[in-house]
Amino acid sequence: MLVGEPGVGKTAVVEGLAQRIIRGDVPSSLANVRIVELDMGALLGGATYRGQFEGRLKAVLNEVEAAEGKVILFIDEIHLVLGAGRVEGSNMDAANLFKPMLARGQLRCIGATTLEEYRKYVEKDAAFERRFQKIIGAEPSVEDTETSPDKAIDLVDEACANVRVRLDSRPEEIDNIERKINAAEKKRKRLMKLNGFKQKREKLLLALAQAERRGDFAKVADLRYGAIQELETAVAQLEENSNNNLMLTTAVSPEHIAEVNGKERLIGLAERLHKRVVGQEQAVTAVAEAVLRSRAGLGRPEQPTGSFLFLGPTGVGKTELAKALAEQLFDDENLIVCCGHDEGGQLTEAVRRRPYSVVLFDEVEKAHISIFNILLQVLDDGRLTDAQGHVVDFKNTMIIMTSNLGAKHFLSGFSGRVFNARSHFSPEFLNRLDEIVIFDPLSYEQVKKVARLQMKDVIVRLSERGVALELTDAALNYIMDKSYDPAYGARPIRRWLEKKVVTELSRMLVGEEMDENSTVYIDAGPYGSELVYRVEKN
Repeated sequence: MLVGEPGVGKTAVVEGLAQRIIRGDVPSSLANVRIVELDMGALLGGATYRGQFEGRLKAVLNEVEAAEGKVILFIDEIHLVLGAGRVEGSNMDAANLFKPMLARGQLRCIGATTLEEYRKYVEKDAAFERRFQKIIGAEPSVEDTETSPDKAIDLVDEACANVRVRLDSRPEEIDNIERKINAAEKKRKRLMKLNGFKQKREKLLLALAQAERRGDFAKVADLRYGAIQELETAVAQLEENSNNNLMLTTAVSPEHIAEVNGKERLIGLAERLHKRVVGQEQAVTAVAEAVLRSRAGLGRPEQPTGSFLFLGPTGVGKTELAKALAEQLFDDENLIVCCGHDEGGQLTEAVRRRPYSVVLFDEVEKAHISIFNILLQVLDDGRLTDAQGHVVDFKNTMIIMTSNLGAKHFLSGFSGRVFNARSHFSPEFLNRLDEIVIFDPLSYEQVKKVARLQMKDVIVRLSERGVALELTDAALNYIMDKSYDPAYGARPIRRWLEKKVVTELSRMLVGEEMDENSTVYIDAGPYGSELVYRVEKN
C-alpha cells in the first residue's frame, strides 16, 4: 500500500512499474504481468439492490484469480474499499471480500491513499491493514523533481503559462495611466465641443441683436425660440456632464503623493505609526526599520520579517502598535493573528491561510514553557510543522510578543525590568529575537494625546449619524482629571469615555435631543464640576 501526501507520485509509481513491465526491465516473477486499475465508482454505480455490488466485485476477483498471478489489481484511493457496499444490518463490504484472497496470496494488489485517510479508515481495520506492506511516499526533493520528466514538464508548463499571462496582461501602473489618458481625452473632446457651442451661441446672439435693430421680428422669434434655445440646452447638458465627471482637482492629496512615489509608504512608516501610537520612539523605530530591511530584500531570508518582545506596563501601547503595523502594512488591522496565552491549535491554520500577517502573542509570559521551545523553530527557520505534518511558512510574518514582566519596576524606573525577562525566558529563546523593546510609562501629556485620539474615534462614530462633535480644552482637562491613572496607562481613558461620554451621547441620540446636521458642544461646567452638553440644530 502506497501512502503519502497528495501529489508525491503514488500513482506515478504504479505507472512507472507498468512501463518497466512493458520494457521487460523487471524480475522474472513480474514478467508478462498486467496491471489493471479497479474503478470502484463503476462497480458501485447503479447497484440499487442488495447483492448487485457483491456480484460485480466477485466476478472481478474470480477473473483475477483465474489469471494465476498474471494480473496485479491497482486500487487508487483504496480507503474507499472499506465500507463500500455495506448496508444496514450487515457487516459485509468490499474489504471483507478482499481479505481471504489477500491472505491466501490469490490476489496481488497495490493500493494508494493519503496519510490522513490511512489513519482515518485503514488503521481502524487491523485485519485489512496487516495484509498490505505499507510504503511511505516522501515528497520529492528539488533534485528528484528536476530529473522527473512528467513533473518537470508540469513545472515548465506552469512557468510558461505564468509568463504568457504576464505578457498578455499589462502592468497595473500602465493600465492605470492609460485609463487616465482615455478619461482626459474624453474630457478634452467635451471641452472642445462646449467651446464650439459657446462660440456658435455668441454668433447667434450677435445675429439676434442685428435682427432686432432691423425690426425683423420673424428672424428674432426664429433665433430666440429656436436655434438659441436649442443651443442653450445643449450647453447646459454638456456642462452638467462635465461637472459629474470632474477629473481635475485644485489640491494635492496624500493619495496623489503615494501614487507618485509608493516607496514613501515604507520610508514614512514610523511617522504614520505615531499617528496611532503616542510616544514609544524606540519601539516604533525598531519595528519600522525591520519592515524596511525586509521589503528592501536585505532581511534574513530564512527567518520571519521581524521578531520582537515588547516589555512594558499595561496600557502603554504594546498591542496598539501591533494593530497599527497590520493596518499600515496590509491596509487592514484585522490581518493580525492574535494568540492568547491559553489558546491553542489556531496559529498554523491562520498563518497558512494568510501568510502575510502580523502574529501577536499577547501576555506571552503566562504561556506554558513548552510554547517557547516550539517558537524556537519559528524564530530560527521561519517555519513550523503542525500535528498533521504540514509545514507552515512564517517567513512573511511579523512576530510580536508582549509581556508585563517587571511592570512594578517600570514606574519606579528601576533597571530590573529587563533582568526579570532574562530570568523568565530561556537564553536560546531571547537570543533568537531581533530585539527586546522597552515601552516606557506614558506621561500626563502623552496620555492627554491618547485622550484626543479616543475622542476622534467618538467624533467619527457620531459623524456617521450626521452629527458633529466639538470638545473644548476645559472638557479634555476634566476628562483627564477623572480618568488618568499612571499605573494603568491609557486604558482607563477609553473606559471612562465609553461609560460617561458615549453613554450620554447615546441617551441624547435615542431621546431625539439631537438629529442629523446637529452639532454637539462638550464643555466643562463651572469650577470643573461636570461636563456640559449643548446641542445646536442646523
